[in-house]
Amino acid sequence: MENFELGWGRPEKKDYDDILDMFSSTHISSNLTSSIPLAQYWKDTDKRLKFYKEQLEIIGNSFKLFFEYPTASYKGSGRGNKASMTDLMIISD
Repeated sequence: MENFELGWGRPEKKDYDDILDMFSSTHISSNLTSSIPLAQYWKDTDKRLKFYKEQLEIIGNSFKLFFEYPTASYKGSGRGNKASMTDLMIISD
């Protein structure tokens, strides 16, 4: 079993049921987006982390996963420097 934390947005520890509840209260919960299939795909977190760890040759066993992680936009993008939401951010050593 991998050691992981799960969160929504900026780092704040959550559990999987909290994440699904947060998706359901946003416009991204529509069946026209990939958000719900993405969350469902990652429900078996141990299995997914093991797969990607092997594929990407990641060393270490500590991971933080954040759905809808805000990342700064390029200042010249014309978006007023509004954060872009990364579907899934995985942070590891």
